[in-house]
Amino acid sequence: NPYHAAAGVMAAGLMVAGVWQQALARLALLRHPTPEGAPSSLLGDAALGALLYVLGGSALATLLQGATGLDHDRSMLLSTLLLQLLVIRYSVGYLFLRRKATGEPLGLSGPGRHWALGAGLGLAMGVVALAYGWFLNEVLDIDARSGGGPISRMVSEMSEHPFDGIFALIAASILAPISEELLFRRLIFMGLWQASGRLAVSAVLSGLFFAIVHPAAGFPLIFGVGLISSLLCARLGSLAPSFAFHVLFNSVQLAALMYFSK
Repeated sequence: NPYHAAAGVMAAGLMVAGVWQQALARLALLRHPTPEGAPSSLLGDAALGALLYVLGGSALATLLQGATGLDHDRSMLLSTLLLQLLVIRYSVGYLFLRRKATGEPLGLSGPGRHWALGAGLGLAMGVVALAYGWFLNEVLDIDARSGGGPISRMVSEMSEHPFDGIFALIAASILAPISEELLFRRLIFMGLWQASGRLAVSAVLSGLFFAIVHPAAGFPLIFGVGLISSLLCARLGSLAPSFAFHVLFNSVQLAALMYFSK
């Protein structure tokens, strides 16, 4: 699949850049044996997370399908839930370790107005997503649900399979925004920005990677979401508005999906 191959190439590129920065950090630490003397290695650690995210999801789904006999959609749902929880657990733990070692702020919270701004933008972008879905369905004759993969299908079929639908809803509306903002914005975007000092380039690269690891039908929209979320994080100095933006963006589409699937 060329589309997923592109995600692998970008992950490999991040990996090379990250290993290079890690090497420079180690050399600086040898010359200046204090934490203050070594440059940040956030990009290197973000690269490892990116590689895990790209390779871990499909590999874990295949393993679960073979070991449990679950069908493809249920294997994907279970692997997605496990991967999201792992990303959240280790991203937050890693950020606490960085704060303890270097004094770097966690950057996970913010004032109420930042949450409100993110929520408002997420609501607006969710409406744009509905218009984009209509365009796919009516003009291009593409099933808009394919932009969300198996998770969206399971949410739309909640009335027939409520157990699957509830877990798919949790994965898409809560765990996906938290895990993806931690990985793609707090680690990858911030790592690229710290390493390069170039905000626009870092936002575009992290946005492209974010879009490529999602289903192809939603690429333009997801790329836009990645850009906006990165700029919110950079402008307001925390993930609070990005969390709110992503949660509302996903929730608007899920609500419409459940409503029109009745």
